[in-house]
Amino acid sequence: MLEQHQRDKLPTENKIQLSFALAKAYEDVDDFVEAFKYLEQGNTLRFNRFNYTIESDQVFINNIMKTFNKEAIAKLQLTAEKSEKPFFIVGMPRSGTTLVDKILSTHTKVHGAG
Repeated sequence: MLEQHQRDKLPTENKIQLSFALAKAYEDVDDFVEAFKYLEQGNTLRFNRFNYTIESDQVFINNIMKTFNKEAIAKLQLTAEKSEKPFFIVGMPRSGTTLVDKILSTHTKVHGAG
């Protein structure tokens, strides 16, 4: 892994993954100084690759707060359906239907029939 990691023309994504793999390998043999060195390198490479700035997150959060303000949420208020008709949760295997059934069944006025 060290040989591959030191290659000059290694793609950045590969270098990131190798850095984390080397960090884990050194951690496994209790060489925490080397492990931290590669962990720090992998994190730095990944951080630089995504060009992250806190300002972009601040703009994103502010836009969410402007969009979903009290007035907008008040307009979305729905009235409850008072029907006692059964409804069925249908979906493909592994699509989350069991989870939806369990979540809905936790309500006192909903009965999960399995």
